[in-house]
Amino acid sequence: MEITSFNRFNLKEISKEIELALEEVGNKYGLDFSMGGIKFSPTTFHCKLEAAVTSEESATIEEVKFKQNAIYFGVKPEDYQKQVFLYGKRYNLIGIKPSAHKYPFICKECNTGKRYKFPKHAVTNALGHTV
Repeated sequence: MEITSFNRFNLKEISKEIELALEEVGNKYGLDFSMGGIKFSPTTFHCKLEAAVTSEESATIEEVKFKQNAIYFGVKPEDYQKQVFLYGKRYNLIGIKPSAHKYPFICKECNTGKRYKFPKHAVTNALGHTV
């Protein structure tokens, strides 16, 4: 399939393939890649790409960012990967996005693995932390 212009739908497919390729490269060289949001026009696109050295002892980029920002959002660094019950479903707490003021927490649904964003009050209440 040849692409004549970029749009939200074909970029979604392209980003999946890029992430798979980055995972392969990361495994080969011991790196953890994180690809940010994509901005595009009909003829070009760009995104932020981060890489971190991984080893048995080191953490992923998401884990490092979570632990660095946890205290600013009313949670503890050790809450990373903690299971929380939100809106009738179980989630693992996997990230904090400081620039997202309304929904800074990123959680992965335990059953499906799909990622969702949540407001600060919902997560801190589910963890039993007072703000």
